[in-house]
Amino acid sequence: MIEAALYILTGITLYAGMHQLLTGTRATAPRYPLSLGVMYLLLAGFALTSALTYQAHNFTTLLPAGKLAITLGILLWIALIWFVAFRTAFRPLLLLDVLTAAWIIFLVRNYLSVNSLLYADHTSMTAALPGGGALVQPAISSWWIALELTMLASLSYALYASYRLYQAGSKQAALAMGAGLMVLLLAGISDHLVNSGITHIVYLAPFGFAAFLLVNSLYPRLVAFLNRGAKNDPVVYNLTYNPQQATFHSDVADLKIPLPADRLAAGEDSTPPVPQRPEAGNGDTPARDTTITEPTVPDIPPAQNRAADPAPAPGQTDNPDQETLNTISDNLIDIAVYATMLMNRVKRGNAEPGTLEMLCRKVRTRAIKTRRLANQVSRPGRHRDQ
Repeated sequence: MIEAALYILTGITLYAGMHQLLTGTRATAPRYPLSLGVMYLLLAGFALTSALTYQAHNFTTLLPAGKLAITLGILLWIALIWFVAFRTAFRPLLLLDVLTAAWIIFLVRNYLSVNSLLYADHTSMTAALPGGGALVQPAISSWWIALELTMLASLSYALYASYRLYQAGSKQAALAMGAGLMVLLLAGISDHLVNSGITHIVYLAPFGFAAFLLVNSLYPRLVAFLNRGAKNDPVVYNLTYNPQQATFHSDVADLKIPLPADRLAAGEDSTPPVPQRPEAGNGDTPARDTTITEPTVPDIPPAQNRAADPAPAPGQTDNPDQETLNTISDNLIDIAVYATMLMNRVKRGNAEPGTLEMLCRKVRTRAIKTRRLANQVSRPGRHRDQ
């Protein structure tokens, strides 16, 4: 029965590993599927060799299969701690190096040991097989006790890293990883009881690793599926001039209001366009963004040409015209709107480099033009002071 379950697990994990590797080879794919694919393939070999140990009828076939199973299990533990380190962005390098070095020492010891890392070398394995063919539990090696302590230390680090991820705000991802680690911990406790002779069930380590990998591979797909069906409430930006609102000290949420229900029913586009000002002159036309309309502002002469402008006549008023003041206030509103759109995209996780660069360029353009207008406004005052 256990052999059949392990063979089924081998097939499932082999397919999952190939699928994750193919997903990770895409140009835009992250490294997350690649690491999962490697762990799936290691688990497939671990489950297959574990099934071979249950089918062994003599120690000639039992010991090689057992040593290979332990080797793949150790490689799985090394891959697990580094997978958790990069998944949670919590990488204490000294601790990770110590754990990795300990697992490598166990790997070498398992290869050099006569009876594998599980059984003591001084134990006569042939005496453990009576004439009836029933296998008697041999003595457990002291190296295996050290391996279990290293396993506990690795699980403790992984659980703490999941807790750090939970504290950082990724609560659902941390809970999913923590649930998989708890299943793996329970499987390790069960295997320890089997080695101690307290219980007489099968080893559950392959199924514990399978639970951990399945949870961490299915969770991102489940989140993507749920987010695909969810619809966020559309918002429209309030571009009405309000000196108390469009300031550096105003809250970002004050610059947007819910879209009215009648506009939702009419099926209007929820992308907040910036209105054009008919009284303005020629302006910059956006090259890549089709959802944001660039407001136009009058062309301002370069700084080197402004020195040649004639001074105002003695009878000319020193107050700037109202159109220039309106343009300055409109530019300030545009800067606040583009900055708000930039912050909202970052908050939603929609931080596409091209869109962010375009919004930053718009803010920079508006700031430069507003500064030029401010210089024009302040010029009559400087002549008057002279």
